[in-house]
Amino acid sequence: MANVGPLGKAPRMPDYLPAEGKSEWRRVTNYLADRGLLHSGDLSLVEAHVSAVCRLRRIEAALAKVQLLQSGEDGMLLARAAEKLLIQANQAQGAVTRSMMALCLNPAARVKLAADIRKDPGSAEEAQAWSKTLRRVK
Repeated sequence: MANVGPLGKAPRMPDYLPAEGKSEWRRVTNYLADRGLLHSGDLSLVEAHVSAVCRLRRIEAALAKVQLLQSGEDGMLLARAAEKLLIQANQAQGAVTRSMMALCLNPAARVKLAADIRKDPGSAEEAQAWSKTLRRVK
């Protein structure tokens, strides 16, 4: 049976994720595990984050290869292929941003986490454990 609950170390990346996502998987899971914030329930979110990062990188690589502007009757226009890729890039970037927020990987999310913990720390032992975690997060 798989580990359920907090994870002390980063697990191996699942084989079904793109190979180019391995560095992002390691970066995120090690970051969270080192701070005591990695939980087995978060792994599907980490998977979604890695997939979105890989998708964004592929779209950005494709964008680098297409002509962004083309001449038209009204002057320069955004090329149709570039327009579709830019829409996909914006969607992928939104997915990456949301997953980073959910995983507390950006400064705003870490500040919110700290504020939430200060508002309702629970028992004295729980407050002390969170205090240690927050010191590691900063």
